[in-house]
Amino acid sequence: MKVSYIYWEPWFGGKKPPFRVGDAAEISFGYRDVLGARVVVAHAPSLLARGHSERLRTLRHNADPSQLWLLETHESTINYPVQFEPSFRSLFDEEISFRQQAGLWAPYLSQDYVRGYQTTPQDQRLELCCSFVSSPVNKSGRREYMEELLQHIPVASFGRFLRNRTITEDHGQETKLRLLRDFRFTLAFENAIETDYVTEKFFEPLMVGTIPVYLGAPNVEEFAPGADCYIDARQFPDPKDLAAYLQTVDPRRFHRWRHEPLKPRFLDMLRRTSAPFEERFMALVGRLAGSQRQDRNVQP
Repeated sequence: MKVSYIYWEPWFGGKKPPFRVGDAAEISFGYRDVLGARVVVAHAPSLLARGHSERLRTLRHNADPSQLWLLETHESTINYPVQFEPSFRSLFDEEISFRQQAGLWAPYLSQDYVRGYQTTPQDQRLELCCSFVSSPVNKSGRREYMEELLQHIPVASFGRFLRNRTITEDHGQETKLRLLRDFRFTLAFENAIETDYVTEKFFEPLMVGTIPVYLGAPNVEEFAPGADCYIDARQFPDPKDLAAYLQTVDPRRFHRWRHEPLKPRFLDMLRRTSAPFEERFMALVGRLAGSQRQDRNVQP
């Protein structure tokens, strides 16, 4: 089976996307093999950012009706609204996305985020709060919120936005997780507020024993591994009230979940994502192909 993955190359820094389908299929990257492929996977955000919407429509309408088309995205609809608009979404047989309703659910949740959560040390955290905001994308209003918050409490900002701390040797996630271990709280502010759009910003602090102060998805509670494991910034009238709370609350209350069973809903999420992505991808293709066989008169 041939799989064609189409995307805008500069989005990935000129490199091929980290998309794998295993040994059961042959994958090519770029437009050149689209018409000869059995499955086409389109990375919606990069293609839409480049203005390839009409190009995709033309390709789809000229393709064999039996060809399977999948939309792939990990980006918020707030930032890329076209990707789930009915007229664009109708080009695709299914989606691979962060949305729980997706045919192949691909959240930011990782099995690694709960390994060792019970033994992660929470004591000896001498500093109050930190932040890693760098992206200029600000559909959530996180920059304005953070600016006001810093007027009331000290926040160690390692990101490019309001930077007041430097990182001498930055090795990516490894460095970030190491730095998080020095703080009681971490600002986990998403760049957009959308249902199901819960990124690593929420999970990484939990992984290393700092408490996420979250601004983002309205249903973040569904992704929480335990009761009372994070602070929801929306519960406070303004940043000043949140600042006062962070300075007075006992952090230990937000670590009790580590000594209790994980929430059933969270365990179910882990179960849904436990199989390797390649296996879940091939299972989705198999289901769609089976549906086609049952009704060959139905075209996309």
